[in-house]
Amino acid sequence: MSDKELSGMTREELADHLHKILPAEHAGKKDLLPLYTDPDWMREVVSYLAEPFEGNADLVLAPEPFGMILGSQLAYELGVGFLPIRRRKGEPADPDKSLIASYIDHRNEPTVLSASSAYLTEGKRVLLADDWIETGVTLHACRNMLEDAGVIVSGIAVIGADYNRVSRDLIDLGVVHHIL
Repeated sequence: MSDKELSGMTREELADHLHKILPAEHAGKKDLLPLYTDPDWMREVVSYLAEPFEGNADLVLAPEPFGMILGSQLAYELGVGFLPIRRRKGEPADPDKSLIASYIDHRNEPTVLSASSAYLTEGKRVLLADDWIETGVTLHACRNMLEDAGVIVSGIAVIGADYNRVSRDLIDLGVVHHIL
């Protein structure tokens, strides 16, 4: 695909192409490397996912490791800053400088998330981004952590989502903007 062909594709057109190029990894989740290595298609995906949040986000936040790939590109597309959400296993975050959330992750392991509170003032509008919603527990914990601090979560942008109890609630509420 050349730059001339990039045309603001529909969700259905993007999904059809992604289903063709992305091999299944497990239980619906896809190996996203073929997408990440194709700048034209990645630009289409980022453009599609950013569109509803133009003017509605002051920052993009994304959990490490894989959410940071999409999150940083969405921030660039939206012309806003990017802030990682760190995963900490056994490594304490400074509660005076961080928002912190503890939860049980998709592997049933205790996990701590943290984000620098210096950039997350009350009323700040943020877009959460991740590559895939597998169980939904990580993004649910991120959202709760931010909203408990008075941060406004404008929405969640992901490439794909497994449809389960937690993700279904977010998708059905219209909180999640996704392709697959």
